[in-house]
Amino acid sequence: MLAAVVAGLSLLGSPEHQRAVRLDDQRVSNLRTLSTLIGIELDRKKTLPSSLASLDMGGNASRDPVTGVPYRYEVIGKNAFRLCATFDAASEDEGRTPRAANAWVHAAGHQCFTRSGESDHYVEYADP
Repeated sequence: MLAAVVAGLSLLGSPEHQRAVRLDDQRVSNLRTLSTLIGIELDRKKTLPSSLASLDMGGNASRDPVTGVPYRYEVIGKNAFRLCATFDAASEDEGRTPRAANAWVHAAGHQCFTRSGESDHYVEYADP
């Protein structure tokens, strides 16, 4: 029995690590939502929003689920922007699927993602 518990913890990680992974999943989901809403705004108004507060969104997608601190958003070009969040664990440590590993790979700590797009074509870049 003890061996099964130890094996389970080694595969899944501690309860604290599992909680960190769930919170990071929520952060990535929030950033994806924000990226989509920013893209919709760009399509509709042909310009990027000046702030996240100007987006029409329900819920708390613009804030970290633990601290409540707003995610950082920067306009860095005519059609380019950066979204930043602070993560509890590196995505490589979270057993990500290849689908999720491409666009939102992150280190533990502060991480920014640069997005660029016009109309319905958006290119996603993860900042090092």
